Amino acid sequence: MNFPIQISYRNLEPSPAVEAWVHKQAEKLETFHQSIVRCRVVIDVAHRHLRRGNRFLVKVLLSVPGGQVSARNLAAPVDPEKLLDEGRKAKKFEIGAPQKELRLAIAEAFRSAGRRLQDLVRLQRRKVKTHKPTLARVIELFSDRGYGFLETLEGRRLYFHRNSVLHEAFDDLAPGVWVQFSEERGEQGPQASTVRLVRRTHQRRRTRIAA
Repeated sequence: MNFPIQISYRNLEPSPAVEAWVHKQAEKLETFHQSIVRCRVVIDVAHRHLRRGNRFLVKVLLSVPGGQVSARNLAAPVDPEKLLDEGRKAKKFEIGAPQKELRLAIAEAFRSAGRRLQDLVRLQRRKVKTHKPTLARVIELFSDRGYGFLETLEGRRLYFHRNSVLHEAFDDLAPGVWVQFSEERGEQGPQASTVRLVRRTHQRRRTRIAA
């Protein structure tokens, strides 16, 4: 497992056994997403006068590139006394095994998180498929300082750094050269990332159009 896990307890004492179970469930998430950045798990126990039976509330918060996922156990609280009054048979974990009940709540929360991760991956894939390359022209280049500025087709000015240029092609850039790029939010505002030098045939075609 390549991502950190933070476990918070509310109205419940920390438990090594619970933490081991959380880590075991978290490992399964990597089958849905290979680039999970961080996982936070909140385990809560409602006050007894408010809830009986299945009183464990488990929330899973995941951070992944380009988004976040939030999930929790969704099962309705179980009231074993009500089940017995109605003549229905209550399962063992509902009335006499809180540790098993907690394990089930944690597993359910992570199953929900896995489904949401799958939804996020499908959404991101659709966005990538429909994404059109964005063109811009290099208007300023400070080679000794390792950065420059692009001008988009809409006339916007964007900063880019040497490390954002793919295939180590920063030294091949010059004012007037066309590139493709993605836009991201930087510390000083929007900036260009994954800058790719456009092939020379495209450069000549653009030059003829401009002329």
